[in-house]
Amino acid sequence: MNKNDLNSVNTKIDTLKSLDWDLTDVDTTKYSANIHPYHARFIPQIPERLISTYTEENDTVLDPFNGSGTSTMIAGTLQRKGVGVDLNPLACLIASVKCRKYDLDKIRKHTKEFLSTVKHNVRTIDSQPRISDYNSSHSEDIPTKIPDFPDQDRWYDENVLEQMGALFYLIENINAKRLRDFYRVCFSGITKKVCKSNEDWTYVGDNMFPDKDSNKLTPVNKVYDVYQRFENQVEKALDGIAQFSKVNPIEGEIHKSDSRDLEFLNDESVDFAVTSPPYANAVDYARYHRLSFYWFDWGVTETKEDEIGARSKRGRKNAVEDYFEESKQVYEEVYRVLKTGSHFCIIAGDTQHRNERVNATDQIIQMCEQIGYKYEDKITRRVSKQSMSQKNITEEELIILSK
Repeated sequence: MNKNDLNSVNTKIDTLKSLDWDLTDVDTTKYSANIHPYHARFIPQIPERLISTYTEENDTVLDPFNGSGTSTMIAGTLQRKGVGVDLNPLACLIASVKCRKYDLDKIRKHTKEFLSTVKHNVRTIDSQPRISDYNSSHSEDIPTKIPDFPDQDRWYDENVLEQMGALFYLIENINAKRLRDFYRVCFSGITKKVCKSNEDWTYVGDNMFPDKDSNKLTPVNKVYDVYQRFENQVEKALDGIAQFSKVNPIEGEIHKSDSRDLEFLNDESVDFAVTSPPYANAVDYARYHRLSFYWFDWGVTETKEDEIGARSKRGRKNAVEDYFEESKQVYEEVYRVLKTGSHFCIIAGDTQHRNERVNATDQIIQMCEQIGYKYEDKITRRVSKQSMSQKNITEEELIILSK
């Protein structure tokens, strides 16, 4: 590296260090970031600043732990080609909708017509006697699609389940994939909101189970209006994709795949990579969203087993060692596809395992240097909210690496 290049690197790092990274007063719903609840979602301003600093228009930006697609979405708004990779089918569904340009006039026209049909079908079921009050089917033949999943009657009030089934049937019979995906995201966004759980969470914790009394009816003030919840979710999602589409972004490329093998990317084909990997053994994303998994017939157990750092693996003897070894395989693949001279930014924090603090950031830096990356610097930011398993972790680091 010559003197001019070194000065450029130092200037960029100095500029980044001069910024407020705590981001306590920013709008985290920027563009389509908030179209669906997702645990530990990336704050949009973090990848936005990093992508703006280290790339130019039309560059390719990779996120190997893409989650719900915030970094890929941001790359598109900055006129970069975002490539997002994740094993979780729900994450990929959300990301694909987040990162698409929609014809706003057409989708608004379609949603108006579709919501009218939904209102008729769902409200017809809602207005009839409870299913349990008689043994025949509904007087008006409303088609439904309800997958066979565990503890249906414990998760959902009977009529709510029927209403959800009617809504799901209509969505799954939409031919246009882009529209179907949009409504699928909206449907997934209410699966938890209308269930019997007493917890006001946007996801279902891995230690949360449905009502133990299968005969207990949902309290009167919690018999949810499925149509109204869905309509609200649609309006919220429409607002998000409208913000995204209006800036004429480059659509993101989403891969449901394992980043330990980026076979679809050529060597030295990526201009910049940025990611926020899962905390070691802290979250089971598949179980947190298992109601959506049940409806779409995705394998909770299979996805959870494939997830790097899944919370369900925390009891295994070598859980932490396995987490770093599996993460290293991802960083090796990123190194292969990253162009020489380009940068990789990892936003990570220390973690807790069996009540002991694990110095994750230093281990990540060390393993990346072993792979061949050059460590340039790191920036500390305060974390205002963490999961219970990580409640004593109050900071995370922006690790800046180059190839």
